[in-house]
Amino acid sequence: MTYPEAVQVLGFREGDVIAPHFPAFRQAEQRLAELIEGAESEVLRVSYWQELALLNEALRVVETEKSRHPSGRRTWTAVLLVFSLLVIGALVYAGWRANQWAAEQRQAELDQRVQRLLATGTIAVEKRRWPEAEEVYAELLQIDPDSTLAKDGKKVIAEGKEEERRQQMGFLAGTAQAAIEARSWKSAEDTLAEIEEMDPRHEKLAEFRERIKEGRFKDRVLKVREAAEDAIREEQWGELAKCSEELAALDPGHVDLPQLRKLSEDGVRLMEERKVQARQQYQKALALDDGEYSEEALDLLRDALRLAREPEYEALYEKISSHARILRVPEDYVTIGAALAEVRPQDQVRVGEGVFVESLILPAGVDLEGAGPGKTIIESPAEQGSALLVGAGVKEIRVASLTVRQAGISLDEERFPVMTVDGGEAIFEDVWVENGSGHGIAVINGGKAGMQSVRVSKCGWDGLAIYGEGSRATVMESRFDQNLQHGVDAWNGGGVTVRKSRFTSNGLTGVVLMSSGVLSRVESCTSETNRELGVSVANQSAGEVVGNEVLGNLLGGIVVKDAQTRVEIANNTVTKNGKAGIMVDRKASLNRFENNRSSGNDGVQEELKAVFEEEGE
Repeated sequence: MTYPEAVQVLGFREGDVIAPHFPAFRQAEQRLAELIEGAESEVLRVSYWQELALLNEALRVVETEKSRHPSGRRTWTAVLLVFSLLVIGALVYAGWRANQWAAEQRQAELDQRVQRLLATGTIAVEKRRWPEAEEVYAELLQIDPDSTLAKDGKKVIAEGKEEERRQQMGFLAGTAQAAIEARSWKSAEDTLAEIEEMDPRHEKLAEFRERIKEGRFKDRVLKVREAAEDAIREEQWGELAKCSEELAALDPGHVDLPQLRKLSEDGVRLMEERKVQARQQYQKALALDDGEYSEEALDLLRDALRLAREPEYEALYEKISSHARILRVPEDYVTIGAALAEVRPQDQVRVGEGVFVESLILPAGVDLEGAGPGKTIIESPAEQGSALLVGAGVKEIRVASLTVRQAGISLDEERFPVMTVDGGEAIFEDVWVENGSGHGIAVINGGKAGMQSVRVSKCGWDGLAIYGEGSRATVMESRFDQNLQHGVDAWNGGGVTVRKSRFTSNGLTGVVLMSSGVLSRVESCTSETNRELGVSVANQSAGEVVGNEVLGNLLGGIVVKDAQTRVEIANNTVTKNGKAGIMVDRKASLNRFENNRSSGNDGVQEELKAVFEEEGE
């Protein structure tokens, strides 16, 4: 710094007397040092330091160049005073301005921070990140407790959380409702626990709990009721009695309880009667046992075993059977066909447990018996032919105690029955027929078949089909279930007498009688839950429908159609069928109608002068 520059910094002009003013400048230096020490920010500290350094340098240069000071004595007191005041004023102004600038900087930074927080809070609210939003607005309120924006933000958060809670509660309530409707009680209870945790006073809690309680109760009742139905179908009367007592404990006023108790009592009584009858048959057979083969004794024992399977009955049956020639499969012959090739009239073929893949043509006089349904199984490919065939003129055939079924599926227009009686005669006892592509059993072309304790299920056409002039089937205590068409179907000259049998859940009708001019009889049977009718009599056939229980069929109970159809309907119970209970075409001949009970059917209970749609069109 030059001398003229130093003089100018100190506020003088060259030639002015400066020395007398040095004390004032030293005071200014001390004041600047104090300002540096007490500066509120680094910016102010640097500014004061720069002012002090400039003053120090100017004083150093002036003191060094004392020789250049004017010698004349002047009076500078006023000037010095003015200058000092100016310097001090400038310094004070500089300090004030620096403080004001720092305050403005702080306010700007605070404003920027507030704007950032507001933006962050807005985004957090929009994305429903409530904890983050709450933290932001809490910080804003710390900055400005009176902030309207912060208070509004807190209000929006509260409203959003409440809306979200309501949405979640609505979702949970809907989930619980769906679980209840689906009868998924555990899922419904778990969802209710979530609802209760969120809102112990939720308006739906009590209602949902009551519905779950009621639903569980109904399910228990339904389970017992279904078990009772199974027991009735299987004729397990002891099990039915247990179900009745369980139902009474659950629901003493259940509408079906009196009927179930009566059925169980009747069933147990029937079971005891059968035991007595079986013992009588056994005693007669025992009296005929003279060490020789006796078909009469064997028939008596078969009746006894059908009524009550006791070890002593089986032992006597085996003993008397052994008097005839017995061909055993697989002990003596590897296949049933091989044994049949060697058989003579009155010979017995006894088949052990196992699956035998064969298509058999039965010769006259053969007695073919397995180890029991489900134990001895004869199976043939559906496309190759019937598993068992009784041909024309072949008589005195007996098939017992085995399962006959087809393997695979045939979709041809003409399909082989599982068992066929084609013009011959046969007796089937305790035989199960399953999984046929066509009919389960077909009796055709004048064939005759007797059936005792036969079960036909899951066949592609009818369970039992009887057709062709002179074809006839007599059925006792048998079942026809879940066949795609009818349970039993007699047409085109075929006739049937069926007693004490069941037709359940078939794709069309339980029993169809439609052979023109042929008399058929359905007695003491149950036809239930079929997709169309329980019993149908039509096409100028003659039918006797007596003492049956017809219930739960989709399109109606007992229906008689067509002119010249003749029918007797008596002592039937017809309940809970769809559309109608009993309907008789006004053109049909109703020769007898008495003691029938029709109730609980959809639509008409009894219409004995019905006009069917095709007639009315």
